[in-house]
Amino acid sequence: RGRQRTQKITNYNANISGNMSLQPASTLTLLLVLLVCVPWTSALTLSFVEQLTFGNRLKEIQDKVQSDLVARNVFSLNKNNGDKDVERHTLVDLVLIFPGAGGPDQFTSELQDNISKGRTSKTQNEHCIQVIDWREHRGSFVTAAYDSEAVGEACANSLLQYYEGDIGKIRSIHSIGISVGSFAGNQFAQVCKRRFPKLYVRLTLLDPFCSRGITGIKYGATNFGLNVDFAEHYLNTDDPVPTTNDPLPNCIVYDITSSENRKSFNLPKGETMHCWPVAYYSKYGAHSQLVDDNGFKYVLLPTHSVANSTERGDIIFA
Repeated sequence: RGRQRTQKITNYNANISGNMSLQPASTLTLLLVLLVCVPWTSALTLSFVEQLTFGNRLKEIQDKVQSDLVARNVFSLNKNNGDKDVERHTLVDLVLIFPGAGGPDQFTSELQDNISKGRTSKTQNEHCIQVIDWREHRGSFVTAAYDSEAVGEACANSLLQYYEGDIGKIRSIHSIGISVGSFAGNQFAQVCKRRFPKLYVRLTLLDPFCSRGITGIKYGATNFGLNVDFAEHYLNTDDPVPTTNDPLPNCIVYDITSSENRKSFNLPKGETMHCWPVAYYSKYGAHSQLVDDNGFKYVLLPTHSVANSTERGDIIFA
């Protein structure tokens, strides 16, 4: 990466509060409507109004996603060695990629391929690498972040059900979120870590969209990267997509805006530099996940808690 320098992000609080003044009768009426119309429990952090407004929609999304994941057997392994009993006796490294609002494209395909290449032979553990296409569940600009979060939680629920009673087989979980797909990536990682604290969970965010709904402009800064073992943010500060150009305090931040490698990047027709972090990570970041040990490759499991490791909030200029 050449010379690198780090800069600590200034800590700040991103608190948004709202006051609603309701008469007791009105409050009771709303509570009754909520109980009747939205009989749903979820790990999503929704306000009373958000639950009332989006609850039924988000529950439907989660039900559809979980049904689809089961039908397609998404979490079956990409077997390395043809061993039919491999699922019985090996550990698993899982990678889920959540694209942006436009769905899978050439960059997500390249990312999936590049992650897979290093794990197709002589890998100590088995692997499952999947791109989650959630386009059909994306609503309007106002609901997209909520929709994305619902997809992420549904994926976590399905994964943990798939490994129910055998969660110890999972060696690591790597959640990759792109643009507004970062809401899915973050929620997937958070639910997995909350349900099973001993699981190793890594979160990678590639030019994440950070605003949720109309009032949640600081949502990403406040929530993205919390609690997981390792969180990293690949930042591009000069693309036109709003709420994607600021570093996230709960992640290690790689600012690749002025990277030397950008000079050789050919921007596809019709694209903006919003796609640069995905392209960069696919080509220069994904390969660094593996380490060779006596001819076998292992997936690295970095953490923020190791002495002399890069800390949350540090910025590295690549």
